Amino acid sequence: QARGYPIVDEGTQMPDFTLERHAGGVVQLSQLKGKVVVVNFWATWCPPCRDEIPYLVKTVEEFAPQGVELVAISNDNLDGQQQAVTAFVKRFPQLTPYIAYGQPEVGHHYRVRALPSLFVLDREGKVVASQQGQATERQLRGWIEDALDQK
Repeated sequence: QARGYPIVDEGTQMPDFTLERHAGGVVQLSQLKGKVVVVNFWATWCPPCRDEIPYLVKTVEEFAPQGVELVAISNDNLDGQQQAVTAFVKRFPQLTPYIAYGQPEVGHHYRVRALPSLFVLDREGKVVASQQGQATERQLRGWIEDALDQK
């Protein structure tokens, strides 16, 4: 896993996606326009991903009343993705409402080459920050605050 490398330039408009949610239904990025969106690519087998999840969820939930949303995209093997995620959320139930099942083309469009990979998008879907490798809670909080400050 790489640590601390930006993935795309600030201000980049990220492509839309529609993914199945673990908890049921679908999530479509374009439907979240008007919210600050944290998009996190992770996998159940990834130690830095597991380290990041508790403060990722806590921070997003703290900012949720201000219009912040989390989409946690699982990058587990497609053949066993649902089973792996179902077992995983027994240890991390707080992640359940945010999980979406990843598809290879979404990771490709987002230039994901290592896990975790994180994007903070402003209310228009443009990148405020991106990071390949585990972000710290302080970084995440600062990026969300920056996105909320943009008009």
